[in-house]
Amino acid sequence: MIKKININLNPNKQNGIEEGFAKVLSYTPLLILLLLFFLLVTGVIEVVSQAKMSQKKRLSGVWQEWEPRHRDLMSLRRDTSALKRQKKEIKGVVSSEDTGIIFLEKVGSYLPENIWLDNLRFTEGLAQINGYIVRWEEDTLASLEKFINTLQEDESFQERFRQTNIRDTKRIMFRGKEVTQFFLECRK
Repeated sequence: MIKKININLNPNKQNGIEEGFAKVLSYTPLLILLLLFFLLVTGVIEVVSQAKMSQKKRLSGVWQEWEPRHRDLMSLRRDTSALKRQKKEIKGVVSSEDTGIIFLEKVGSYLPENIWLDNLRFTEGLAQINGYIVRWEEDTLASLEKFINTLQEDESFQERFRQTNIRDTKRIMFRGKEVTQFFLECRK
């Protein structure tokens, strides 16, 4: 049998195992740096999470102290908004009554002798007047126009009703007399 003999003519040449070990050793400082970086990042995350947890515990304690007050404040806000709605409703009712009173006062005081009213109707932002005009010293439509102009010149009436229009007029017989029936609209 023949024996195989290996002769190493290069004393610096290493075998494959030694070369792999040398390569691993050359990356060791980089691996150590990566490990240290990972440990540092993990440590920072741990410190930050502990700080957040302690802050959360502290705020939880403060919240337990302030929670009844918060509930009271929320209840007060609901009550305040309900009161504001009621105030608005009451103000609307008072305002409409006030408008109706002023309307009746002004219409009654500026009504000429040859005009009388048949029907007054109030709705939100609108007043309707139905009435009759008898020809006296001037034409019926001239009397109606003078009445409307007098109303529109009054400041308190003008504040509540900015526009007064004749919706319709027609000549009719009323108790044996020819009269003009009119329909006015006063709008806010």
